[in-house]
This record gives sequence, C-alpha cells and structure tokens, in this order.
Amino acid sequence: MKKIIYSFLALGALVFSSCSSDPCKDKSATTLCSGNGTLEASGSNCNCKCNAGYSGNNCSTLVMTSIIGTWNHVSTALIGSSPNARSGKTTVEADVPAVSRVKITNLNQYFGCSNGGVVTDVICYGNITNGEIVLEETPQCGVTFKGKGVKQADGSWKFTYTATNSAGLHNCETNITK
Repeated sequence: MKKIIYSFLALGALVFSSCSSDPCKDKSATTLCSGNGTLEASGSNCNCKCNAGYSGNNCSTLVMTSIIGTWNHVSTALIGSSPNARSGKTTVEADVPAVSRVKITNLNQYFGCSNGGVVTDVICYGNITNGEIVLEETPQCGVTFKGKGVKQADGSWKFTYTATNSAGLHNCETNITK
C-alpha cells in the first residue's frame, strides 16, 4: 500500500513540476540576448527584454545607429504656423559611454548662442527610450528644449518640442531626413 501511495505522490510531483516549468530555466541572457537584455518568460516561450538602446529578437540591434549622423532640415516651424523649409543641418552623435544617450546639435536653427559676435549652434541631449528620443531639459545659451523625436515610416525623424528662452515658450516641430 505504501508503494502505491509513494507512486501517486511521485507521479503528482512530476505532473505538477512539468505544468509550472520556467521556459527560461537553464538559458543564458548573455547568449540569447547578446548580453544586451534579460530573459522574460511569456507563456511557454522565453523572450528577450532588451536594455535601453537595443532592439530586435536577440537585442543585437543598437537603436542609436539609425539616428547617428548628419541630417538635413526638411522644415522647422512654430506649431500653428506654416513650416519654413530650412537648408540647415542637424548632427546627432552618440554620447559615449551611454548606449542610449545622444547629443543633438542645431535641432532648431532659430535658436543660437552668441558669444562675442560669434553665433554657434545650440546643443541638446536626448535619451533613446522605446524607439523615441526624449529630449532632456538641458539649458544652453538661455534655451531649453523639452519634447521628443519619433522615427517616421520613411526613415526621417519628427521632433515635437517646446523651446523656452527669454522671449517665452515656443511650441516647435522640426523634421529631419538623411
């Protein structure tokens, strides 16, 4: 009788453990997620949850590589007014060593720094979060940008933000393309 009871207990333990097994057990985030994410169980699947700045099934795509470079201004406008075609350039650089932080120079040509008669471009910083660039509120030359940039279907980027300076708060939009 004891053997039968022990057999049922062993069978029950086996069935219970097979129903609640972790699909990520014995798997490595370093291997499956290229060392750029963590493992996350989803039903019977084990998926990668990528760290900020990375994307893809195995977190091997560095998101910022698509934004780094020199971009042409398509238009810049105060929201509610007609956009002005601009011939300027915006540059985006990696803010090393941060994987998800970028340095943006000349996002809006209407704002510049004047130092002894020399006008230079305003620099702002952004953090890549969920495929968007969230602009930090970093004041420079009396201008502070706040908002975000979103990659468009055609590969261009659209930034919608406020620019605050001594003249007040300006709601702006800038479109850039390669």
